[in-house]
Amino acid sequence: MNDGECYSCGLWLDDVMVCPGCGAVQTVDDAKVPAARCVEHEKRVAVFTCGRCGRYGCAQCEHEDSGSCWSCVPSRAQVLVRELKRVRKQMAVSVFAFAGLSPLVALAAQQVQLAVVLAVLSGCMTTLTVNAWVHRDFSAFALSLMGIACILLVCLLGASLLPLVPLGVAGWLFTRVNRCSALEIEHWRFSRVAAEVERRIAP
Repeated sequence: MNDGECYSCGLWLDDVMVCPGCGAVQTVDDAKVPAARCVEHEKRVAVFTCGRCGRYGCAQCEHEDSGSCWSCVPSRAQVLVRELKRVRKQMAVSVFAFAGLSPLVALAAQQVQLAVVLAVLSGCMTTLTVNAWVHRDFSAFALSLMGIACILLVCLLGASLLPLVPLGVAGWLFTRVNRCSALEIEHWRFSRVAAEVERRIAP
């Protein structure tokens, strides 16, 4: 018995007569195991179900890192691109909302000097966010300025509850930042896999 793929499930074997994955004895015959068959390789027994499309697949068709079949990897990468764009848009809108509300809250609390400081910080945040949006990114420096503005707004809570509105916007924004980071990591991983898929199917 030489090294190679199991004729039944496609699992790579290391000089064994019986496949440890499906239990098939390695002969030249088709799979005799009474089980579901791989969609792409009808003679092989399915060893997994794609978490995205629900199709059965053999070991060769499974992409272990994602739990999907190789056919679904490129489509998953496209979904991640759309999701990233949506989350970045939400982040930008949150910054604009925070930048507009912060000086107004300070004015409502009759803190003119603080309102001026918040207006300057808001202008910087808005400029950085627009510049990052053009480059399909998000500014970490804008988040730092927002953190400073949040500290100033907390100081107003003793005089009014209005600062809770922009603080709530900032809190929601930071949850979107975490979501964006997770999506970027997943997109990077799937982009590499999609490139591997293209190499595999290239003539």
